Amino acid sequence: MKKLLVVAKSLGGGGSEVALIEFLNHLDRSKYDVTLLLLDNDTEYSYRLKKEIKIEYIKFDNNFYRSLASMYALPGKIIKKSNLINIYPFIIY
Repeated sequence: MKKLLVVAKSLGGGGSEVALIEFLNHLDRSKYDVTLLLLDNDTEYSYRLKKEIKIEYIKFDNNFYRSLASMYALPGKIIKKSNLINIYPFIIY
């Protein structure tokens, strides 16, 4: 069985979150052990996720670090638009 880690901002909002949930729900459980890693605690649609899928949360020390990982906050937008992504590919965007 392969372990699969999927990273997403949250499970709140709408379209892409529901599509992600449907994708995860249709993965073969005999082939994949799925963990969903979320940046935010917004779990509006988590009730749609099958119980076999584990949900984990990234815990940030402060809001500045959270904003670096978010593509919606100003620091995250700056990092995304700059060439830092090419230099430091470990940054989540």
